[in-house]
Amino acid sequence: MNSSHFPPHRPQTAVAVPYPQQEQVVCFGSYRIYPQQRLVFDAERPLTLGKRALDILLVLLQYAGEVVSKEQLLATVWPDNSVEEISLRVHIAALRKALGDGQHGQRYIVTVPQRGYCLAVNIISDKLAAPPLPSEREHNLPLRLTRMLGRDDVLHRLLTLTPQQRLVSVVGTGGIGKTTVALRTAELLLGQFEQGIRLLDLAPLRDESVISVVLSKVLDLPATHGDPLPQLYRHLQNRHMLLVVDNCEHLIDGIASLADSLLRHAPHLHMLCTSREPLNIEGEQVIRLNALAYPTTLMTEVQTALTFPAIQLFIERALGCADNFVPDAQELAVVVQICQRLDGIPLAIELAAAHLSSLGLRDLLFQLQSSFRLLTQGRRTALPRHQTLRATLDWSYELLCEQAQQSLRRLSIFEGRFTLESAIAVAPWGSLAASQLLPAIAELVNKSLLNVDNSNLTLRYYLLDTTRCYARNQLQLAEESELAALHHANYCLLQMKRARQQWEQQSNPNWRQQCEAQLHELRTAINWALARPAHHALAISLTLASSPLWQELSLLQEYSRYLQQALSCETVGRSAELTMQLQLLLGSAWFHCRGDTPETWAAFVAAHHLAEQCQHRMGQLQAISGQMTINLSRGDYLAALQQGQQFEKLNWQREPVLWITSRRLQALALHYAGQQREARLLLDSIGSQLPDQHDPCYVTHNLGVQYDLHVATLTLQARILWLQGLSEQACAVATRALERATRIDHATSICYTLCMAGFVIAFHNGKHPLAIQRLSLLAQLTHRHAVVFFQNWVPYYQRLYLPLVDSTGPYPQPPQPPATMIGEFIATMKASFASPALLERAERGLTGWATAELLRVKADQLLSQPASDTDSAEQVLQQALQIAREQGALIWELRSATSLAELWHSQGRQSDAYGLLAPVYEKFSEGFSTPDVQRVGALLQRWQPVSTH
Repeated sequence: MNSSHFPPHRPQTAVAVPYPQQEQVVCFGSYRIYPQQRLVFDAERPLTLGKRALDILLVLLQYAGEVVSKEQLLATVWPDNSVEEISLRVHIAALRKALGDGQHGQRYIVTVPQRGYCLAVNIISDKLAAPPLPSEREHNLPLRLTRMLGRDDVLHRLLTLTPQQRLVSVVGTGGIGKTTVALRTAELLLGQFEQGIRLLDLAPLRDESVISVVLSKVLDLPATHGDPLPQLYRHLQNRHMLLVVDNCEHLIDGIASLADSLLRHAPHLHMLCTSREPLNIEGEQVIRLNALAYPTTLMTEVQTALTFPAIQLFIERALGCADNFVPDAQELAVVVQICQRLDGIPLAIELAAAHLSSLGLRDLLFQLQSSFRLLTQGRRTALPRHQTLRATLDWSYELLCEQAQQSLRRLSIFEGRFTLESAIAVAPWGSLAASQLLPAIAELVNKSLLNVDNSNLTLRYYLLDTTRCYARNQLQLAEESELAALHHANYCLLQMKRARQQWEQQSNPNWRQQCEAQLHELRTAINWALARPAHHALAISLTLASSPLWQELSLLQEYSRYLQQALSCETVGRSAELTMQLQLLLGSAWFHCRGDTPETWAAFVAAHHLAEQCQHRMGQLQAISGQMTINLSRGDYLAALQQGQQFEKLNWQREPVLWITSRRLQALALHYAGQQREARLLLDSIGSQLPDQHDPCYVTHNLGVQYDLHVATLTLQARILWLQGLSEQACAVATRALERATRIDHATSICYTLCMAGFVIAFHNGKHPLAIQRLSLLAQLTHRHAVVFFQNWVPYYQRLYLPLVDSTGPYPQPPQPPATMIGEFIATMKASFASPALLERAERGLTGWATAELLRVKADQLLSQPASDTDSAEQVLQQALQIAREQGALIWELRSATSLAELWHSQGRQSDAYGLLAPVYEKFSEGFSTPDVQRVGALLQRWQPVSTH
């Protein structure tokens, strides 16, 4: 291909491009490349390549048929970095594997010794076209990089059984190809399940208690602080879908129990599992997977031998490392012996074929024969195929250089995929230097012992489960397990500290995604350290440093278990400050996933005592605010007010943000206690001290306060303004709070301001379309982000608008609102929701900000009874009116005056009624279109005294 017809390639970050976008298409084989959009398709299926691999492909395409030197590739693909040649070789290997280079005898990328690489293909430059639209079917199946061989019969059975049977298990020994068969089956079944296909890989998991949590993530369900099973049942109940569960054997009891439960609750769910043993539950259909077929005698007839899948697999994999491997009849006989020696086990064949370039065919057979005689001795009790696979792994391991052996052992400490940075942080110690690691990794990749995932911008490596188990055994034999785990745990701690800093600064937009990828490693590190008293200090550090991750992923139920274990460590008992920090986190975790239980309260009380003992002001503020939060949610406003007054004892003048936060919390307590004038004065005093509102986000994370400071302050200001009768200003401020929270994209702050002000004020102001819109947003966000505290409010808010809004879905019909803060909110919005217990609290003066309105509701109930007690009702209304005036709550004063004036008017006291209501109405300077003020205006117009002149 003439390079002048191809635009010069410049490395760039892969970006999503809207479909459809037409451009010149470059084709070779089954592949179509859209260079400008950086898209590659194999037939109609998108091919996922890493950034560097795609850069290399585009350069080779630009000079198709010509040799591109290694120096040119390095300079073009890494223009701003000095990179060793080994990096290029790793990415070339990944690109070859992604393109299926070597399959069906097809060669795409040819290595030209001492010169470089050549894309040896015929290029077709197609007309302008747009890439195909992505499939609408939901699935998360990985891209198939190689074709499946010799499984036609079992594939046909699985394609028939899986849509018919609820549970099908593919069972076989390690390395036999269970995953390949299951994924190919799922791929061919795409489109047959209405809600698609999802893959759950259990290989990285070590604790069966987290299977349902990981499954929720696979199904794109929001994390929940409690048991995820009820949410899974609801989600799957009416869905016709296939769930593929891979690598079940090490968690067989847990997945068997979960599968049985899911299948009983979800009648349209189908499951396809892979395991080394059956699940042994009702309805399971077991498909035993045997080795690939191979000739049982030494055949020299080429065409006959090539019909056996074991032979086909060896030749295809051999082509991946030896460009010109085309066996003649004699060489084919050697291949037959190799496959016989390896019992047709796919993984063993792939490992052996990877050594062809360094050993040659006959030396390869000789090595296998001599090594196997030694390696299988002493393991006579093992099954024959287990012996073969173990012997193949032993043989492959022995052929590695010492540095590659060390690297393989130590890299097995990772549970899942890892980057080169991670490998350098964990593996090099002792006699293995960091400079030796990259060549060792390249050797492991070339020998098929280490796999490459190039689907992201950052290249990641991973071990197959069978290889990882083998390598971990070698790690134990080398007596390196503890030291490798220590390096791994220390690296996890470094990552958590880095993540915490980014979280506090809101400096990484991909924070959640990157941290979520580290979750399996974090679990392993904490569990390892907790199990060893000598490393309890490390376990505590990991537990403390990782708090943002558990919080943002809404895994506080699991996190609380680690916190409890950390608190039981002797190391904690020797440090009051460590105990305080853990108790604070435990109190916060329990509040969000359990509520205001006695245990939650005790955690904050214990933390407060320890903070005072240590004279730790930050800890005192956190503990006090935790206790205040519980008291506010309970509706115990007097206790919250007393706690707010404790902030005065802490001198925050030298720390402006903490001073502002403590003042805001005091104003919050005053507001709910019913002291609106004092609360507003306090807020006004900090208005000019707030940090720059244009900051990306100003969440005081280390205080345990989960809301942006501006959003929280504006939300409180809006509530106070509304109670003081300034409904238009309140609405504007509430909108500003919501806009700020949305702009910084802080989900918890959005939920907070919607729940406390945005929805409530729109409802009271009679802006019902806006209120319904905000309620819908609140429902979506609390469910998506598992903001449990506010999620519990949504069903009650939805009842206000039944049947105008859909209250189905994740929210069951709630009972009568409790006699706490949430009950006060609902009852002041719709009087019929006021429970006797709530009204009794109001009569005792315990409902703070809502007391005047709830007393008015009590009086209305007295008047609505058949034998109404007008004297008692009037007395209660007078009390409500007096409290509203004392609190500076003009809106409650208007409502109480309206009810009392209507009572007097019905008794013939028209002049008194008008004289009471008119002065209150005249206090309003805005909000004349809101329901309360508009109604009073209409009454006064009707009641206006007739002039005698």
